[in-house]
Amino acid sequence: MEEDEQEHRGIRTILNLGHTIGHALEAATGYVHYTHGEAVGLGILCAARISRSLNRFSEQDYVRIRTLLVRTGLPVVIKAVSFDMIWKAMKRDKKFIHGMNRFVLPTGIGTVEVVEDIDQDTIREAIQNIDEMREGQIL
Repeated sequence: MEEDEQEHRGIRTILNLGHTIGHALEAATGYVHYTHGEAVGLGILCAARISRSLNRFSEQDYVRIRTLLVRTGLPVVIKAVSFDMIWKAMKRDKKFIHGMNRFVLPTGIGTVEVVEDIDQDTIREAIQNIDEMREGQIL
């Protein structure tokens, strides 16, 4: 049975979760500060934070993702790079199409949507406040 080409593209798109910011983090730090997995993990957390700020993802699910990253030993704070460096690298990525960014954002655990042209301030806030949690939340 052959796979539908559209389905394949859909699966490949889903697999890009975390890669928009992850690839930018790798490039902005000269590919030496984060492993690919660490960068993508941080990218997933940023995508979840962006989705949360757009009211497309629950705080509870954000905490679940962050907790999983912590428990697996992956970083949950971006260090050694400024937002401006990440933004410049992001603009050079193939997912920045016709002057618009493109993110795969979680809408629930196991579900995503592709969103284009997210406001720069929303992305900045997500990156700078990636580790922000509401008072009383416990890992």
